[in-house]
Amino acid sequence: MSLRFRVYGWFFDRPGLVVRWMATNAIILLAAALFIVSLDMAWGSLEMRWGLTVWFSFVLGFSAMVIFNVVANLMGLGYKHSQDKPRVRRS
Repeated sequence: MSLRFRVYGWFFDRPGLVVRWMATNAIILLAAALFIVSLDMAWGSLEMRWGLTVWFSFVLGFSAMVIFNVVANLMGLGYKHSQDKPRVRRS
């Protein structure tokens, strides 16, 4: 089995998928948003702080979450087909 199918199977083909998926998406969204907020706190001007930064951090976090989900599901293309094939042992 290829590495991408092993990663996909570890993430999506085990019990507890919904909780793991929600937690992963929340972590990605919050990490990207906090990254932008921390950059604004470090380098942003005081007059402009918390203006568009909150909106931009949400958009960036949401975009990161969508990209992760698309890449993760693209890794699983053909996963069900590979599971249906009989396994041949080579000796």
